[in-house]
Amino acid sequence: MTYSVPYAFVPGTKAKADEVNANFNDVINKLQETNNQVNENYNTLTESCSNLTNSYNTLNATLSNTNTTLATKAKASDLDGIWTSRQVNLANAVQWAVGTTTKTYSLSSYLPNDNNIYEVLISGDGNSGATSGSAISCQIVSTYASNNCMLYRSSTRTNASVLGGGCCIIPIGKDKNITLKVTATGSKTGNTYLYLIAYRKVR
Repeated sequence: MTYSVPYAFVPGTKAKADEVNANFNDVINKLQETNNQVNENYNTLTESCSNLTNSYNTLNATLSNTNTTLATKAKASDLDGIWTSRQVNLANAVQWAVGTTTKTYSLSSYLPNDNNIYEVLISGDGNSGATSGSAISCQIVSTYASNNCMLYRSSTRTNASVLGGGCCIIPIGKDKNITLKVTATGSKTGNTYLYLIAYRKVR
């Protein structure tokens, strides 16, 4: 917007002193108003710069902490994806009653003694007995896998022992326990074997 003084003078005419003074006063007031606005804008800009600096320092500190955490984690050779091979026969020729039965095993002596979460590679096999109609359904349960992870299923259709087998990876909670849940049918339900193959830390 273009600024203009209150009074305009025409060449060849006399100017009144109060009108001249009014023009000067208006110019001075306008200059003061502009100066105040500049100062206000400067203060606002200074405050914004200060806030931006604080935000930068906070972000920099957060990134520094994140980098330190990632660096520490990266140096841990047993963390996230590094498997430790350790084979243990956990269940050897376990026989099951007809119906659904559970058996819990502690892995405290198998896994490191800490409060971390682990994944365990498990292999299992077994037979369903030698009577037609006998069957075994073997599942694995843990704190983090309560929806029954199927390990294997063996079913006899003729009078012969039928072998079944399988493997799975299952997360183990801080309680370091896994549970076998077996549903068996028939008069001779056969045996179950369970092997721990390896483990790794995931949290």
